[in-house]
Amino acid sequence: MQGRGCTLIVNLVFAFGFLLATGFYLWRQSYIQAAGFLLLSIANLPELYRMLREPPPITADPSDVDPDEVQTNRISTMIAIVALALLGIGWVTSAPVPPTAP
Repeated sequence: MQGRGCTLIVNLVFAFGFLLATGFYLWRQSYIQAAGFLLLSIANLPELYRMLREPPPITADPSDVDPDEVQTNRISTMIAIVALALLGIGWVTSAPVPPTAP
């Protein structure tokens, strides 16, 4: 039970941090990076919902894995990959261009 509480707190901190970063990049009008951080925050939601809905499994037997949980993890991973790609694109496109020599 202690591990579940710690994981829940860490997920909440990350989700809140990603939402703060979304607001910051919206304020700076960097919409690609804001979308990336928003998607990262959304990727945390299924895990938070699952942790609040049901207790953790007692055994780590692979046959006990719920197929819906595996699908949820895949969806969250795909959202996170797209978000990281958006953040990378936003970071590259927002880099200052060095001045050219006259």
